[in-house]
Amino acid sequence: MKDCLDKESAKAPVLPRAVLRLLILMWLAVCLAGALVNVLPFILSPQPFKGTVFFLELLQLDHENNIPTWFSSALLLMNSVLLAFLAMGPDGNRNYWWTLSAVFATLSIDEIASLHEASGRFLSRLIFGGVGQGFFWVLLAAPLLMLMYLIFRNFIMSQPARTRKLMLISAAIYVGGALGMEVVGWIYTQLDNQIWAIYLSITFIEETAEMLGQIVFSFALLDRLCTLGFRIGFEIQK
Repeated sequence: MKDCLDKESAKAPVLPRAVLRLLILMWLAVCLAGALVNVLPFILSPQPFKGTVFFLELLQLDHENNIPTWFSSALLLMNSVLLAFLAMGPDGNRNYWWTLSAVFATLSIDEIASLHEASGRFLSRLIFGGVGQGFFWVLLAAPLLMLMYLIFRNFIMSQPARTRKLMLISAAIYVGGALGMEVVGWIYTQLDNQIWAIYLSITFIEETAEMLGQIVFSFALLDRLCTLGFRIGFEIQK
């Protein structure tokens, strides 16, 4: 299916493939920067220059409140807005679209505020006491994901084949990164004789997969909006 383009319109629509290419380029830039700051300490050790810590904090994928966090949060927020547009569309599934829009808005806030890690530490302290471990958010996320699957299964399967496939692919990439690699990372931290480079690689895959899953989902939503007749773009003043 080709991108929608209304040649008679006085507006230039934002084409799904064009947005996909832009987001992929931004994603690659964030991934490359994150990879570079991962290897920088090993190259410069034992006498790194003074700016090393600054760049680590700014570009490290596993850190909070930096450029990768902003990019990931922005993707989630954009998808929340696109889902809201679909909720106002003619396909008759408004409640599902609105609910998903609210979920993604919450995820966008969580990406910045790290609410899932705070909830994990709270649950850890509640069960075991001590300072708490952020990893325990997985114990909350797993049943919530199962509940969402049960609620949205029929809705997703009712979507056109192209939209359904893209949504399932994006979900697999995102959940595989956010939940799957989080579990892998936690298991690795319990081993003896850990290699720091391996742990960095696990977190790198986790964070990049989360962003890539959101990008695929953005394309799925934009493509669906386009097929429904929506035109998102800038008005051309003549």
